[in-house]
Amino acid sequence: MATFNPATPIGTVNTVGNTGFRPFDSEWTLKDAPVKESIAYAGQSAMRWEIVSNDVTGKLVAGSTNSGINSVGADFFGILVAPVRATDPDYATAFKQKSFWVPV
Repeated sequence: MATFNPATPIGTVNTVGNTGFRPFDSEWTLKDAPVKESIAYAGQSAMRWEIVSNDVTGKLVAGSTNSGINSVGADFFGILVAPVRATDPDYATAFKQKSFWVPV
């Protein structure tokens, strides 16, 4: 009998499709939203709205150190489900839609 361990070990990249982050309760919902074009993003990344000269561009970018996500997460949008890679056919497409887990 084959065994199956669905958990990805800590410190390793999840390579099993879109299974890296899954909310365990009803406090999250799956939504599509646009990401900034021509930028690669790791799957399961925290994302925020891009702000340029105090204006929101309508595109999501990665939330990282000094990215505009404050300490209480006020600028946080959601968790990117699948990675965006430079080899994706829509990599340079403006306002391409990707799936996110978004807190309710």
